[in-house]
Amino acid sequence: DKRVLNLLSQYQGKLRTELEKALENFSKLPISKTLRDAATQQRTIFPEHSLNSLLTSMDPPLLVEGRLDLLFNAGNEGWLLIDFKAEEEPEIDSYRDRIHKGQMDAYAWLVEKALGLKIRKAFLAYIHPNASQREHTPDVEKFEALATSKLGSLFVDLRGLKAEYSSGPKGTCSVCPFSDNVGGPCDH
Repeated sequence: DKRVLNLLSQYQGKLRTELEKALENFSKLPISKTLRDAATQQRTIFPEHSLNSLLTSMDPPLLVEGRLDLLFNAGNEGWLLIDFKAEEEPEIDSYRDRIHKGQMDAYAWLVEKALGLKIRKAFLAYIHPNASQREHTPDVEKFEALATSKLGSLFVDLRGLKAEYSSGPKGTCSVCPFSDNVGGPCDH
């Protein structure tokens, strides 16, 4: 595509090489063919689309915002969502995998509330350093229930918003990006 080549021409050196590798990796994924078919058929494609909607099951309502990497109409396959990741594909049901799937649930909820469209499938496209994809069936009800239940564990003090401590069977502090052992705001 001429637009991609034009965009790449703005970059030099290692950054350009890395971008070219990510594009090459994406082109190897099955979802890239689905996207190319949608473009060829001139179906609606929303690249880097920002959305927001109110979660009204809360009192007061909570504003949920997100920036989708790619949303498109795949014809008979319905509306599909792609989220690009520049990392290795995590193990199934790992902390990172659950975070990514929760993000897809949140995006699907936003698309449904803000645009009135139902996401049939979401794809996590791991495009750098390797190429792989993971399909996820979004669960908007799960997102809304989780968001509603977890907000009760948040409170604001003089330092700002802080999450109450919680831990699963494997513990969360060791991998939590908010842990104080990695410079985060959590006291646990």
